[in-house]
Amino acid sequence: MHSLYAEILDITPLALNNRYRVNDGGHDAYETPEPCHLSAILWEDIKLATTRELTCVFKAERIEVQGASLYLPAEQLSSAQKRQLWTLLSE
Repeated sequence: MHSLYAEILDITPLALNNRYRVNDGGHDAYETPEPCHLSAILWEDIKLATTRELTCVFKAERIEVQGASLYLPAEQLSSAQKRQLWTLLSE
């Protein structure tokens, strides 16, 4: 339910505990992702390129965004991976 409707109807919105959420991105909910350390310049460019609120970067098999997390295959991206990243961020 949208938070505006919940406020109008005086309903407290509920959120599932993390362990009960559906894992729709292919990442194991019990697996701790390995952090991906990007250069400060690249991290700032990524945050400027998107309207999403990104707070952390993790290593994963493919490039994707889930919530406030960005998943990248490596700290150094190839040209094709950079194009894929910018396409994803511009959506």
